[in-house]
Amino acid sequence: MLRLLQLFLWSCLFTCLIPSGVQAVSPISLCTPTGCEADGDKGVLSSDLQPLCFKVGGVSFRLLPVQGGKFRMGAENNDFKANNDEKPVHTVRVSDFYLGETEVTQALWGAVMGENHSYFEGENHPVEQVSWDECMLFLERLSEQTGYNFRLPTETEWEYAARGGQLSHGYSYAGGPEAQTVAWYSASAQFETQSVAQLQPNELGLYDMSGNVAEWCSDWYGYYRRNLPDNPQGAAAGSKRVCRGGSWEQLAISCRVTARHAFYPSFQSPQVGLRLALSATQNQTKRISPRRRIHKTATEGNVQTR
Repeated sequence: MLRLLQLFLWSCLFTCLIPSGVQAVSPISLCTPTGCEADGDKGVLSSDLQPLCFKVGGVSFRLLPVQGGKFRMGAENNDFKANNDEKPVHTVRVSDFYLGETEVTQALWGAVMGENHSYFEGENHPVEQVSWDECMLFLERLSEQTGYNFRLPTETEWEYAARGGQLSHGYSYAGGPEAQTVAWYSASAQFETQSVAQLQPNELGLYDMSGNVAEWCSDWYGYYRRNLPDNPQGAAAGSKRVCRGGSWEQLAISCRVTARHAFYPSFQSPQVGLRLALSATQNQTKRISPRRRIHKTATEGNVQTR
């Protein structure tokens, strides 16, 4: 009974902190990572970029390449499901980048940080109850251990990848027209997070971009503008950071690829986690002075710390 009361209070807080015009998200479920031994890269376009596989503290995880391009970001004016902050539609161009195949798991967070304070326990469940500020520390430590400049995706990168990039079929949810097959949300998640990568991935092979836990982005929250430069970084300043994708506790409508949320950088919730990103250019991906030696097998894209 106490557990249900805690979840109810978190739900109320999560909903109240959503900016004006933004709706709450529904619960969604994720699956286990495919791991470094996975063969075949679902939907990856032919390009010089190959999947990168890392192993830190015995925990393997993959980042998949996202070939850049131009797309129409946001919701159409006649989309009755969309909030005002999802409009107007604006054309944006993004460069190549890498994005985590799954949300960051509790196993990876624990391997890097040496602790895990997620509300729902499970090594292959997404880490949650992590603030944006805590994510910055996690990314710094992970970068030190691997020699790669890990970061959060920008909001533009997140939506482009969730839509399927250049392979997009124009779905409302990441990987399908309906939430049931691609997301853990309020109608399917059984009141808790689920292991990552259990449901159908999107066109790029990315799991759980809709549902399970909402994912922090790097941007300050602000309303959209037209005529943006390439690779926009969001508002110049603000009080809240963007969060995308919806969660296990929210309605399907909040798990759409255009739905937006924002929270204070110190905000923690069992509904909020993160996904890793890397820039594709060599000088932005590889750190100039890594603190640990890196061994990389170019043919397989495997990277391990020693």
